[in-house]
Amino acid sequence: MRLNHFHRLILEFVRVAGEAGRTDDEITLGLYLHPDAARPRRYELVTAGLVVNSGTRRKGVSGRSGIVWTAAKEAE
Repeated sequence: MRLNHFHRLILEFVRVAGEAGRTDDEITLGLYLHPDAARPRRYELVTAGLVVNSGTRRKGVSGRSGIVWTAAKEAE
């Protein structure tokens, strides 16, 4: 997979969070990205095996719980 600017931003943002990971809300707010720009790029990173579901969830801005994403070991 060829990473574009948004892929690299999101991957690095998730990577620096370590095991704590990031939710989609945290990614969009932390990087000042519109959800319609961030979520598809995060999905592509998951599909490429660079970002994985940590198996945990955390409450987001809306109060709903969201999946916590972490960098795959290969991406570190």
